[in-house]
Amino acid sequence: LDKGDVSTFEAPAFTKATTAAVTFTTTGHGVATVAEDGTISLTGATGKDTINATSPENDEYYAGTASVIVDVYSINTYKKASAFKDGGKYLLGFPIAGTDSIFYAYPISKNYGYLTGTKIEAKDGKINVRSDYDDTFTFKADEQGEEGDYNIIQPDGRMLYLDGTYASFNVAKTPTKGHVWTVTFDATTGEATIQNKSNSKYMTAALFKGSYEFKADATASINPVLYELDTVSTGIEGVEAHKVAAGEAIYNLAGQRVSKAYKGIVVKNGRK
Repeated sequence: LDKGDVSTFEAPAFTKATTAAVTFTTTGHGVATVAEDGTISLTGATGKDTINATSPENDEYYAGTASVIVDVYSINTYKKASAFKDGGKYLLGFPIAGTDSIFYAYPISKNYGYLTGTKIEAKDGKINVRSDYDDTFTFKADEQGEEGDYNIIQPDGRMLYLDGTYASFNVAKTPTKGHVWTVTFDATTGEATIQNKSNSKYMTAALFKGSYEFKADATASINPVLYELDTVSTGIEGVEAHKVAAGEAIYNLAGQRVSKAYKGIVVKNGRK
């Protein structure tokens, strides 16, 4: 999809046969429309719509259904932070040595765990992230602490804290201990050394079985680089079409849709 040009969208096509009439509908969220002949068009809005196709049973084929989710999104650009500030919202990017890529960390969804992340390109000190993803961490001065003490707050309002000697993080709205961190920021590289005041462990990353895990450790092996919002997109910059599990159609063992008259072993609803 060319940036902002919905006319370049290539809609998914059917790969299975039927001689019955096909009816098309949409969930109507204003993202995509579908014509009577199945042509899918984008409206220019971002979000998701599901396009459904149904065909009735006839003398040759069983009834069938097919669905596709059209996911249209825009992209926000983040740049390496040049200054660290109280109340700043940052993505945490852990550099991958010898590459132009980083692993950027996701907030924790449960009450504890390692930070997980995804590998993305970091070109010229900038990264691109879907605008409907909010993975920023807010660094806010601790109200009861000393100057330079910070709380790290996820988008859901919960704070990161450490409990005991564990290498994993905990999250809670109002933790009573282990939630104060110090931050030493390098304005040249955007790198931050983040250390917990309770047990002196660092927020860091380490290679584990060929991938990175983000944890609290006594040694700051890989410090995160802080990325701040640079550009907010106002137009469509990406679209994905995701196939949804099929309905009542039947297939041979080669995965080809077949008619009722087919002789041999068939698969219907995932079962022979």
